[in-house]
Amino acid sequence: MNIFASLVQGDSAAWLDGPIALADGRQADAASGWALKYMLRGPATLDITAAASGSSWSSTLTAVASAGLGAGTYAWQATITKAAERLTVGTGQLLITPDLTAQSAGYDGRSQAVIALQACEAAMATFNATGGKVKKYEIAGRTMEFQTIGELLQLHSFWMLKVNAEKTSADLAQGLGNPRNLYCRFVRPQ
Repeated sequence: MNIFASLVQGDSAAWLDGPIALADGRQADAASGWALKYMLRGPATLDITAAASGSSWSSTLTAVASAGLGAGTYAWQATITKAAERLTVGTGQLLITPDLTAQSAGYDGRSQAVIALQACEAAMATFNATGGKVKKYEIAGRTMEFQTIGELLQLHSFWMLKVNAEKTSADLAQGLGNPRNLYCRFVRPQ
């Protein structure tokens, strides 16, 4: 299925899906009467009915419909129907990101993991500056009391892993590759 992976709230999108080979050997296409529909479920709900375009299907998400979607992760499912038959032909997830032109001056575009990591680092700096005497902190809106610096370091490691995972996902989505992959080349000596 050719549905987008990420879209900014308020942007429009259009995509084309070709004929689908079914498990029983048949081919489903728009020309033979199959209808394709996408269902998006997440912070909001949206159903997109594809239009026939020869033997393919053309799907469109208008700017108005996109603006009505809340920012966040959505699960999507694509189904085809013909008479009494209904088959699920694809599932996945997509991301709707906020439209920055519609955000107020106090908008914070950082993820929850980045916010918590930065708060944890500030708590560690306070802990170190007081010589370990201040052990009560507010991190990500929650008040916590630490017995040792080890507990704070453990929390820091947790959020650092989350931030690194987000960065890896973003790099992969942009085609930059996985930073954890290490390649080497062996050459024959001359």
